[in-house]
Amino acid sequence: MDSGDLETEFAWIKEQERLQTIQSNYPRESMDKISIKYIYINQNKYISKILCEVLPIVNSAISQEQILHLIKKYNFQTPTSKYKLKDILLFNITLEPEHVQTYAKNDDFIDFSSPFLKVLSILDKITIPESIFIFHEINTLYFIFQEMEIQLTGSRIKSILKKEPEVIVREPEKNKKTKKVRISIGNKPVHINKISTHGTRRNRNP
Repeated sequence: MDSGDLETEFAWIKEQERLQTIQSNYPRESMDKISIKYIYINQNKYISKILCEVLPIVNSAISQEQILHLIKKYNFQTPTSKYKLKDILLFNITLEPEHVQTYAKNDDFIDFSSPFLKVLSILDKITIPESIFIFHEINTLYFIFQEMEIQLTGSRIKSILKKEPEVIVREPEKNKKTKKVRISIGNKPVHINKISTHGTRRNRNP
């Protein structure tokens, strides 16, 4: 058995010894880290994704700056929607050592969801209350993100090619038989000879 296996074995034995004497020797302790789960709920009210990490804790608290950083880091959006933070929840078991056995034997002793799961404010730092060491791995911080549809505003795309209007310019008639019409399309004039509809009538002697 190598040194790594020995350390694991000793850690397991130490853990069992602590469990045997938990009621008398192990009061609630501050945590040096906590599990965080980021839960994403889509527009159909289903969980679409869960991300997990472990965050170190200093002086039993998470600062507001850290909270804002985590929100920005784990907030994301799709081409048609974005996920907005809805709630921050803390699940933290704060039982006293002498109440553990009683709670384990009686389901009605404490309402499990009421005292241990709390909704937190994102405007303040998060304080993690002390708890017995056996609950440290269970205590968890939850960030709940709700998917919101993005309102796309359609913008009309104007063509960069401008259609030049057709301008018809009539020149003065030089004679009664023919007149010229010039049609200007863009910068290229086109000349068209148009036969006059007014013919020349000769005078006849009666």
